[in-house]
Amino acid sequence: MEKAVHRSECRCFVPNLEDGEPAETFVLLEGDKQALSFLGNLILKHLETDVCNLSLSPLGAGSSHFSTDSNVGIYLHRVPCEHGSITVPSE
Repeated sequence: MEKAVHRSECRCFVPNLEDGEPAETFVLLEGDKQALSFLGNLILKHLETDVCNLSLSPLGAGSSHFSTDSNVGIYLHRVPCEHGSITVPSE
């Protein structure tokens, strides 16, 4: 019997607001109980390592954990680390 694969969906989205006000952009992490449990455990296990960063991508390493609708990956970075904080450019 083939083992069920539980995939998460990760994408940026702007929720529709009824009052017409501009909404914030969010990252949606959506999946069934097993998929979200995997993501939670991944984060907790990452804290037990000596590595400061970890990434999963729908187009690269870890792609089997993403749905085909995913358009962003996950990048975990624990600070402090020898590389400092990650600089994210402004839009």
